[in-house]
Amino acid sequence: MAASISLDEYFSVYIRELAAALDYCASPNLLKASISAKALAANPDILRFSLIFNELTQVVLPTAGTLQLIVPQGKAAKETFGKSGLALNMEIAHMKELGLTPDNLPDFSPAFVLPEGKESEGLLRELSAIINQGRLVVAPERAAMYVEKVAPDGSREWKLLNIQSDSPLAAWTIDSERKNETIPIVSQGIDNPAHKDLFDITVPYFANLSYTKLASILADEADLVASLRVAIKSAVKDAKEPNVAREVIQDVVNPKLDMMERKFKGLLSRYAVSLAGASVTTVGLAYTAITSQASIPAAIAGLAGAGGLALLSKEYSAWKEKQAALKDDPLYFLWRCKKEQR
Repeated sequence: MAASISLDEYFSVYIRELAAALDYCASPNLLKASISAKALAANPDILRFSLIFNELTQVVLPTAGTLQLIVPQGKAAKETFGKSGLALNMEIAHMKELGLTPDNLPDFSPAFVLPEGKESEGLLRELSAIINQGRLVVAPERAAMYVEKVAPDGSREWKLLNIQSDSPLAAWTIDSERKNETIPIVSQGIDNPAHKDLFDITVPYFANLSYTKLASILADEADLVASLRVAIKSAVKDAKEPNVAREVIQDVVNPKLDMMERKFKGLLSRYAVSLAGASVTTVGLAYTAITSQASIPAAIAGLAGAGGLALLSKEYSAWKEKQAALKDDPLYFLWRCKKEQR
């Protein structure tokens, strides 16, 4: 959905399908996390970490520019929130701080705070492939608005209350302490010690990796993440130094990734020579045949008749088989990320 639409179009669809979006993000069967704009701005690699180690991530985009406030009204509001309108959960203590009482609550209107600007547009485009994989939901900030004061001239002063990001549609919860971040993400970094070790050990290998490349890796290798997590946990458990992350990186991860790199280069060198021997004549013939004949199948048939296609196919199959064997190592996912950093 996000691949070819603007921020405005994306959030228009999100707000229109709010119930479905919130239900999806609340699914109990998914390993998931929620990342605030503040947390993402402080450390963009938190998002990469969450995309790798969670099945679903909800994120609010930070913005360095202006913000847009959307307040659904009329038919759009009724379709989303029903005839009774927005339902709120608010602590009595916080209600008193605002000068409100349970018996005299104002009418609250739902509101969405959206980022604007080229930077946010560009980030949405980068994230589009991961959004389309179903691993990421980019959400707007939610808020509740009410009239706090009416001036003598009839003008109104509005109060905007932040809503917790994990609030269900049927009961928006006022975020009195601004605790939008849910486990395992917090605004300062990673909250859970076990998650922090996992982050500190793995982040050097995917830091600053483009989201486009990360999307490609996740599409190819997402099934390897579980074995990576188990391998890192085992290494952390066996660590003896106070600085667990440094020990695991130096004594476990780096040696294994270096070994995989040597194996890969060895395979590359071996099969490059083997394939090159065939390609000097055969690939040249292939190019000539394909560019000089109207029929591609006829060109391939002619090439196969010369024995070239069979030779190339055999060597290529052997190369792919040896390359696939590298995936037997649980740290392969990190090796792939590290290669794509370059």
